Amino acid sequence: ELLRRLKPDSFEDIVAVLALYRPGPLKSGLVDRYINRKHGREPVEYPFPELEEVLKETYGVIVYQEQVMRMSQILAGFTPGEADTLRKAIGKKKKDLMEQMREKFIKGAVERGYPEDKIRKLWEDIEKFASYSFNKSHSVAYGYISYWTAYMKAHHPEEFFAVKLTTEKNDAKFINLIKDAKVMGFEILPPDINESEVGFKIEGPKKIRFGIGKIKGVGEETAQAIVSARKKGKFRGLQDFISRVNGRKVNRKVLEALIKAGAFDFTGIPREKLIEKISSGRDVSSIGQSSLFGEESSPSEKPDILRMEKEVMGFYISGHPLDRFEPLLKGNYTPLEEIEDLEKGQEIAVAGVVSDLQVKKTRNGTYMALFNLIDRTSLVETVVFPDVYEVCGEKLKEDAVVVIKGFVEEDIETEKVKLLAKEVLLPEEFSGNGYVTLLLTKEDVLNGKGEALKDLLLSLKDEEGLQVLLQVVGPDFTAVLKPSPEFKVKISPEFMKGVEDLGLKIHL
Repeated sequence: ELLRRLKPDSFEDIVAVLALYRPGPLKSGLVDRYINRKHGREPVEYPFPELEEVLKETYGVIVYQEQVMRMSQILAGFTPGEADTLRKAIGKKKKDLMEQMREKFIKGAVERGYPEDKIRKLWEDIEKFASYSFNKSHSVAYGYISYWTAYMKAHHPEEFFAVKLTTEKNDAKFINLIKDAKVMGFEILPPDINESEVGFKIEGPKKIRFGIGKIKGVGEETAQAIVSARKKGKFRGLQDFISRVNGRKVNRKVLEALIKAGAFDFTGIPREKLIEKISSGRDVSSIGQSSLFGEESSPSEKPDILRMEKEVMGFYISGHPLDRFEPLLKGNYTPLEEIEDLEKGQEIAVAGVVSDLQVKKTRNGTYMALFNLIDRTSLVETVVFPDVYEVCGEKLKEDAVVVIKGFVEEDIETEKVKLLAKEVLLPEEFSGNGYVTLLLTKEDVLNGKGEALKDLLLSLKDEEGLQVLLQVVGPDFTAVLKPSPEFKVKISPEFMKGVEDLGLKIHL
């Protein structure tokens, strides 16, 4: 939005944007003044004619610490060393040092013939500037990198995303890159031992293949060994893979990570079956392809593929747990990628998946929780203090989908943004409705879905849940079936999945 308003036409504008796009300059009106002066909607004025050479590039607006340094030399006769001391006082926000420099600045400028009232007014502007000052040398470096990165993204997006996804170490930024790629129409293909390289690779226009080395529990060295072994030909299956790859590099833990990430999906064997086989206690090298297609294993609950993917890749590739609850949430929450731009202390509602949950005992004997909340765009560290945990703690479980109502705070030392929870809600609680409606067709009722739905609802009956209305639509009629008010159902992940499996739609 800022770039659209500014319409930069020089590298200097890009440098200025990076210094200006921060809460201080935005809130103070400095950004508006810069834009208006650039486009001639406001006259460019200088505090003193002698400062035109210093402030001309920024239309008379103080944007950089270096400008203050030069101003102090021109007006107050500061030496380069004294000017640098002023820069340090501004950059480190040292009030005592600023007070010393104030006296020196005013005295020096007055002795050089400048009117005291105008000098004091200028110093007040410098003090305001000190609260959000920026170093130009940093901004130039950031601007140079930003310009070329933006150029690569615009003109060579496949190469841009392949490299950025391979090299990004920060989980929040990595998730944001994945989201950004999808917004631009990219397909992120899952890892595959026969197709993936160590890092992400281009596999066609707007297609990027996930790198084996990015799977947690595999690592770059093991990924190199896999790619080297594949040079003699593609792997035919798990047995062939184990026999050809160095056993010291690929142990049971590595195999499990590869399977969970979907790298063996090409075999057509369900991930849970492969994991069951390698976890059976036998030596990994003894697993043969015939045994995988052999006798059926004991029935077990179908695993959550999304949970597997998050465990070994740090994000979801086949979808997102939020997708199932979107009919309830209806997008009435703030994406986590927007949190850093919000004013600190602002109250918001965010939705996501609980990850890396830690429950800690305080000195008072109470409990609090720390975890990462992950949505489709990013992740944020979330803190639930004892008073909130006492009320909402039972809702916090690893991989649970929750809505957090709270406010944003920034850690002063690390400058990392955190979310402080005031309330933890389940998606059905956040929806704010006393009921949900399921849409059925006449054919759904006739082909047995009605009975299956009845069994599902009875199994999830809960007096603290929501009422479920059934809307049956035929070619020439619509009927709404409403159970008794006492009959309520817990709108849980089991409910959402059961409805999904029956192919029914939810309407709020």
